[in-house]
Amino acid sequence: MPLSFNPLFLWIILEYSCLALLFHFGLSLYSFLSIVVDTASEDLPQVIGSLQPIVAPLGGDVILPCHVEPQLNVEEMTVEWWRVDIKLDTRDPQSDYRYVHRYHDKQHKEDMKKLMYAGRTEMFTDGLKHGNISLKISNVMCFDQGSYRCQIPQLERASVIKITVAPPERCGSPPQCSWRNVIKDAGKYKGRLFYVFIFCYCLIFFRFFIFICF
Repeated sequence: MPLSFNPLFLWIILEYSCLALLFHFGLSLYSFLSIVVDTASEDLPQVIGSLQPIVAPLGGDVILPCHVEPQLNVEEMTVEWWRVDIKLDTRDPQSDYRYVHRYHDKQHKEDMKKLMYAGRTEMFTDGLKHGNISLKISNVMCFDQGSYRCQIPQLERASVIKITVAPPERCGSPPQCSWRNVIKDAGKYKGRLFYVFIFCYCLIFFRFFIFICF
C-alpha cells in the first residue's frame, strides 16, 4: 500500500523548516555584525572621562578630566561640553543650541554658551594637541551639580562625567539619573534586531504548537 501524505502536513513542515533556517541565519548574522561593530569601535580613538563623580567645592573651581585615547591632536576638531540633565529653557529660543562650552574652528565659542556658564568655563588650549579636552569650571554653584557630556562629533565618541557639589546640605539632593538618556545611548539598533529574532522564534514555536495540538 503506497504511503500518502497530507499536503497540509507537508506545507507546515516546509514552512517550519524555512522559518527555522531563516531564524538561525539571522541570529548568526546578528552575532557576526556585533563582533565586527565592537571590533571596529575598539580600533577608533575613545573619549575617556572620569568614571567616579567629581566632588566640586561650592564657590571654588573644579576640573572635569577628559581626554582622547590613544593620544590624538584634536586642535582641528570640535569639542562640545553640555548638560544631559537640564531641560530646555523655553524663554531662550536658542536654548537647544547652547553648550556649557564649545570649541570649534580653533576658537572657544562664547556666544554659544548657556548664560549660567558665561565667563566661568575654560579649556586647556595647549593640551588639545595631546588629546586633553578637560573642562575647568570656576566659582562653582549649586546648579553646576549634575551630569556633563564631553564629545567630539568627528570621532562620534563621548563620555559622561558627574559633578557633586560639596557641602551637599547647602545644595539639596542631587538630581536623579535619567534612564531615558541611558536607554537612548545604549545599543538601540542591535537591541531592535535582537527583539525581531526573538519574535520570529516565538512565531515558529506558536505555529508548530498549533499544528501539534490541532
